[in-house]
Amino acid sequence: MVFIPSVWGACEVSGGKRSVLVLFDWDNTLVDTWGLVHESLQVALRGLGMREWNEEETRRRLGASLRDNFPRLFGDRASKAKALYRGHFLSRHLEILRPFAEAEDLLRWLSRHQDRCEVGIVSNKGGDALRAEIAHLGWGGYFRAVVGAEDLVRDKPDPCCLEEIFVRLGGKREDFDAMVYVGDSVVDMEFAKRTGMEGVLLGDGGEKAERFAKWRWDVWVRDLTELREVLAQRMEIAG
Repeated sequence: MVFIPSVWGACEVSGGKRSVLVLFDWDNTLVDTWGLVHESLQVALRGLGMREWNEEETRRRLGASLRDNFPRLFGDRASKAKALYRGHFLSRHLEILRPFAEAEDLLRWLSRHQDRCEVGIVSNKGGDALRAEIAHLGWGGYFRAVVGAEDLVRDKPDPCCLEEIFVRLGGKREDFDAMVYVGDSVVDMEFAKRTGMEGVLLGDGGEKAERFAKWRWDVWVRDLTELREVLAQRMEIAG
């Protein structure tokens, strides 16, 4: 595991317990949707008469919400591209939705320590689709607050997404000794930096560190087992 000292390391612990806000990205962090994302993008590109992209191009160019990204990618044809993409994605997303191995075990473990943490989602998947997927997996009880793309006037990485999490939790920043954001992309690490959260990069993205030159992670973990160790440290409990 690769550790970088946490900015939260010097926080005082109230009453012997550490209160931690743990927010997750969704796609390719807790669930595997990459194949359908790439496939849906090719549907949009073909529909516009454009060259299809390989997977490396898709990974490099996507990450922001459709609302933010498609105008940059498709200009005045963004609305058509979005309709093509969403039409294909929504026709199959529940059918092919697969959680990553150990994802639910991690969420169950966090729920057993709910006296020490609050858990939520901030994703650039459309809010309606995101909530449908959470419900389809029966995971609604694991998350106290969920914010998806187009739920607000701006999407991740805008800090308004964290402020909305506080609203939905009925709390504020000062309620937490530590705040951790877990994701797999540059946009996720940008969100963490812009909101003052500790950015935990999950997966093999750190092997291409040049992608993160501007928005560097604080901690890089390879898998959810390593992530659990990090979160146990932040909550000061045995893993």
